[in-house]
Amino acid sequence: MDRDTAGVLLLARTAEAARRLTAIFKGDEALKLYWALVAGQPDPAAGEIDLPLGKYRSRGTEKVGPDVEEARTAISRYALIQKTGKQVTWLALRPLTGRTHQLRVHCNAIGHPILGDGKYGGRQAFPEKPWKPERLMLLAREITLPHPEDGTTLRITAPLPEHFEAAFRTLGFDSDTGYALKAAGTLGL
Repeated sequence: MDRDTAGVLLLARTAEAARRLTAIFKGDEALKLYWALVAGQPDPAAGEIDLPLGKYRSRGTEKVGPDVEEARTAISRYALIQKTGKQVTWLALRPLTGRTHQLRVHCNAIGHPILGDGKYGGRQAFPEKPWKPERLMLLAREITLPHPEDGTTLRITAPLPEHFEAAFRTLGFDSDTGYALKAAGTLGL
């Protein structure tokens, strides 16, 4: 998870649990659900972004982008949850692969950067109206995976952090509605 991303963080308590969790993630058995507030309104309202990504250096910092010689497969799904006119959209995101900054770069690539993303989003990621973000508006909302010890389904959901709650209040989004569940269903969760 990116340093600036809020939300679920899974830690192993033992070396054996870490080994099992690593196998679960490598075997694509973990389903990750993210929430993001993005600039504009994606059209279509749901879709898949298939854009290979690789690392490169830019002005002394490491970045990720599509036009890199050693780019690797990167696929993300998205679905609109709610919107405020055409200015800000609340998206559900599901990365099918796990590349560095994948969701940030993919949202920017379709013309809808994640709000507060100074690394990839440029000016569009910092609108003055209807509200100006002060932090990256990306939340690792939920992870579902087989429990590493007994194989039962383990579902961990992060509460909304204060900066998300404040943004939702300002923008009129209702996190208790069925929209989020419907969008998660669209993403196969």
